[in-house]
Order: sequence, then C-alpha cells, then structure tokens
Amino acid sequence: LSRGMLYAGLVRKLGSTIVFLSTKLVCRNDHMPSSVDEYCPDTTYGESKALGEKMVRRSTTMRCEWCLARPTGIWGPWFGMPYRRYFELIASDSYRQPAGTGAPKSFGYIGNVVFQIHRLLDEPADPIHRQTFYLADYEPVVISEWSNLISQKLHQRNVRILPGPLVRLAALGGDLLKHMGFDHPPMTSYRLRNMRVDTSGIPLNNIRQIADPLPYTLESGVDETLNWMRHEGIIDWRSRTSNVRGSLNT
Repeated sequence: LSRGMLYAGLVRKLGSTIVFLSTKLVCRNDHMPSSVDEYCPDTTYGESKALGEKMVRRSTTMRCEWCLARPTGIWGPWFGMPYRRYFELIASDSYRQPAGTGAPKSFGYIGNVVFQIHRLLDEPADPIHRQTFYLADYEPVVISEWSNLISQKLHQRNVRILPGPLVRLAALGGDLLKHMGFDHPPMTSYRLRNMRVDTSGIPLNNIRQIADPLPYTLESGVDETLNWMRHEGIIDWRSRTSNVRGSLNT
C-alpha cells in the first residue's frame, strides 16, 4: 500500500496528514534501536515493514505531512492469531502459564490504539511531520497477571503454572510440529523467547503527549474482548461477565 501510494503520486492529492502504519517488529523483540532508522527484523513481516518505512522516508514525491506509527502487539475484538488463541485457551481451561515468563511487556488494546491513531490524525501537522510513534498502552503488562485476570473473569481462579522443564519440552515439541508443517503450534522456542523478553522499554513519551489518558484500562479491555467473544459465539455465555462500561476510564 505504501509503495502504491508513493509511486502513483496519490499522496500529493491529499490535504491531511498521512499516518503510515508499520510495526514494532522492524527490530527484533529483544533489541531496542538507538534511532528510528535502525532496523534489525527477524521475521518476514518485520522485513516488509522495514522496507516500507525506508520507502516512505526516502520518497521525493510526497507533498504532504506524514508520520510513521509502530504498533506493538495489538489485541481485542476482531483479533486473530496469536492473541485470540491465547484467550480461547484460557476460556477452555487449557492454558498453562509457562514458568519464568514474568518480564513486563508492551501491548496495545485495540480501542486505545485506534484512539492514538485518531489523535495523530487530528493533531496539527507540523509537530508530528516525519516523526515516528510507537503505539501501545502506557502501562506494561506481565503475561501471568494478564492470564490470571482473564481466568478470574471466566473461571473465578488463576491459571495453572507449567513447570520450567515441561515448558522447554513443549517448546521443542512445537518446533518439531512447525517443521512438520503445522502453522500455529501452541508453543515454540521462538514464542517462548518472546514471552521471556522485557519489551516495556519502547519510547512512548511523544505519543503520550498527544493521546493521554487512554480510554481503556487493561481490565476494561479484557471485559470488552470477552463480551465480544460471547456475542460471536467463540466462548460460552454461561461464563461470568462484568460491566464493561462501568470499568472504562473517565
């Protein structure tokens, strides 16, 4: 999409700021770049987004203001892999929290990220022109605490813990399944490594100056997501619910 817009010259016809959506994965999860134009992706998806960013930065055809936005892991209604599967496993009481995954993470609830994008589009163009913004909730999340929050709302108990040796065995088994052609094993060495990496250090000061406070807390995002999953028939209505509106930030 970025290349099509740039080469067709369409951006010269637009009168407002363009927000080009990229990803945090232009650098691998365990690396914090020293500048916004440093790239070290370790996935094909990240490589494609890094190429898109470079095209935007080097473009000589744009005659409008623009900025780059790098969402982190985004979850919430209408989500897909891997976060939907994560919620489904907890809902079916099949999820086991891997031991040793207490590192804080930067995630973004979809309602908050949409709010941030809207604020970027509404912002005067000059302060954000050619800037790079990470999009995420401002409070880091510990996966075990998030898992327990979801499980308490569905089953009124915390998730069970999978001991370290079994975690490593499950990751190796998932590697084997992936090698055999399975698309989404529940655990792989790559996924386990990502779960154990602290990703809470991404710079959020510039987006926070534009979009603060965010409209959703972690709990209200979980409530809204579970209610959406019930409406879609993904999980059972008999599991306990809570008042989403009552838990939104005001």
